[in-house]
Amino acid sequence: MKKFIFCSILAVLFFGLGLLLSCAGGGDDDDNDNDDAADDDAADDDAADDDAAGDDDDTADESGTWTDAATGLNWQVTPAGDTMGWTEAKAYCQNLDLGSGGWRLPTISELRTLIKGCETTETSGTCGVTDECTNSSCADDSCYECEGWAGPNNSCYGTPDLPDECAWYWSSTTVEDEAGQAWVIYFSSSYPEYSPGNVSYSVRCVR
Repeated sequence: MKKFIFCSILAVLFFGLGLLLSCAGGGDDDDNDNDDAADDDAADDDAADDDAAGDDDDTADESGTWTDAATGLNWQVTPAGDTMGWTEAKAYCQNLDLGSGGWRLPTISELRTLIKGCETTETSGTCGVTDECTNSSCADDSCYECEGWAGPNNSCYGTPDLPDECAWYWSSTTVEDEAGQAWVIYFSSSYPEYSPGNVSYSVRCVR
């Protein structure tokens, strides 16, 4: 009988100890739950930040414009749907309804900033055709050193940030010694050329 009582007391003690351990473990679970909740909140915050960043990117894309960080120039992403003559090109840019307006046809120096992959005709290259040198003789031999259709961007010499970079594009710069003609750049070769204003070329506006 004494042995039975002694065993019963031990059973009660072990049962009580088990409850204490269970409670202690439960406390740890509560802490873990709180930690998990905190981690979930942090993950949600990160996701919100990512969504916000994505929204900014979408806004930039949907604006239809691209800003060149190297120059600060803001470009029309999608060029005019049709080619056109020089006078029409100037009017198109002046009347372009995109963003807050203020668009114009780029100068020859501005257009050269879009050339990538031909050292002599990039904006810092030795090719003499610039806003300060608009005579036909400014197109020296260094303007024609790069091979056509050998550029780094789908064989073109235009920036990969803008589509349709292989076309001929008008500048607003006229040729000093050639009446009725203006400078253009052919982005499949990066060459500056001049052309009569009644010839139709592509148009991409800047501001």
